[in-house]
Formats: sequence, C-alpha cells, structure tokens
Amino acid sequence: MITLINTFFPIILGGTTILIILMLPFYFIRKKRNPDDEKNTIIRLVVLAFLTMTIFVLIFGSGLIMMYFDDLRR
Repeated sequence: MITLINTFFPIILGGTTILIILMLPFYFIRKKRNPDDEKNTIIRLVVLAFLTMTIFVLIFGSGLIMMYFDDLRR
C-alpha cells in the first residue's frame, strides 16, 4: 500500500500545484467582479484542486491499483 501512496502522492501534489496556478486568474477575475462572494476563497480553490486531482489520479490509476491488489492475493 505504501508503494501506491509513494507513486500517486507526488503526482497528486504536482497536479494540484499546476491546477492552482492555472485557476488563479479565474479566481482573481471572480474576486474583482464580485468581492462579497463568500465562496470565492483561496482555501476553497486549493481544496477543490486537491480533490479534483485526487479523483483523476485514482481513476486513471485504477488499473495499477487493481494489479497491485491482484498480486497481493496470489
């Protein structure tokens, strides 16, 4: 299990960083248009980017995960 975590965690962190950098202009545009919006926060942007990358990495890595658990059963 540690092998999967060591494999996926750097991908998740790197993807989250790239996604945050790509979404920052949209954050500032929304902040400028509606400064009173409580949902438009940096923390929310970071959390949603992390969740999105985690879901995508787990979906794309599902074959690797299945092979790992199949090898454990044998």
